[in-house]
Amino acid sequence: MNCPYSNAGQEFCAPDHMSEPKVMYQDIDEQVEVIALFQKGKILPLKFRWKGKTYKILRLENKWKSDLGEKRCWHFSVTDSASNFFQLTYNEEYQTWSLSRLSMAPPFLPILIPTPSCALLRP
Repeated sequence: MNCPYSNAGQEFCAPDHMSEPKVMYQDIDEQVEVIALFQKGKILPLKFRWKGKTYKILRLENKWKSDLGEKRCWHFSVTDSASNFFQLTYNEEYQTWSLSRLSMAPPFLPILIPTPSCALLRP
């Protein structure tokens, strides 16, 4: 079995069906403070503060709008330098931002199976 992952000199292997970690999203729906560029009818979020921590947006992955009657919201899928995924939503009517959902990148595979020569360590 090929074991490409290690921790403190101990090797760990992921089972074949778990070679790629599954992305787990968490719905948040909390208001956040956002610094964004509003220019020529376009919106570009640059960074945001959530629970006392500031996240600098590295890349805009996608954006789309949703209309509920006369209410319009803009949704932004963004990532930071740690490969964390965030979905930010801007409500045009109330001019408010919210963190809709997130997926934090794990430091390594969340479920690891030790090789026969070492014990299981949990993060």
